[in-house]
Amino acid sequence: MARGLSAFAERGFDGTSVRDLAQILGVSHNFIHDRYGSKDGFWRAVVDDSLRSVEEGIDAILAAPAADELERLRAVVRHIAGYTGPRPQLHLMLTFEGARNSPRLMYIFERYLQPFTLKLTPVITALVHDGVLRPVPWHVLFFLIGAPGTALGNRTLAGLLGRPRGNDDATAAMFADLIVNALRVHPAGG
Repeated sequence: MARGLSAFAERGFDGTSVRDLAQILGVSHNFIHDRYGSKDGFWRAVVDDSLRSVEEGIDAILAAPAADELERLRAVVRHIAGYTGPRPQLHLMLTFEGARNSPRLMYIFERYLQPFTLKLTPVITALVHDGVLRPVPWHVLFFLIGAPGTALGNRTLAGLLGRPRGNDDATAAMFADLIVNALRVHPAGG
């Protein structure tokens, strides 16, 4: 699955042939069709394998008791950053597919992104209602929440900008704090 994700991230779906996949995976040309039915079936299996752990982690955070909803939001952002940061191929593939209107984008949106927003909406709504967070449209909020994974995944550029190696957990926590604090309503003059 990891090699399949790398292939789709580097070449895109259309730029990756079944022959390419067979060579990258070290399997026969027929393996993809025999095991997954098609290249599209293999792509869906790769996406499901890649995003299932993110989804399960978010579900666990949202189901667990929390001191407050702000800490729950912070934990979700930290989880997403901590999971996607070390997997830059996931970010690349999502960016590649997110730039095109395709059945693959709709699969990702309907299977993972839309359920994510629906699960997190009650947390955000409660925080806005209580005057803790400023109202932010989902199209902005979604990219804010996903930004730390992008920053953690771009290791080469981050290194050139002075980021030390290692300690992804501390960096993910720092991003979560920055994002949540930026969304908070601050008293006038404060």
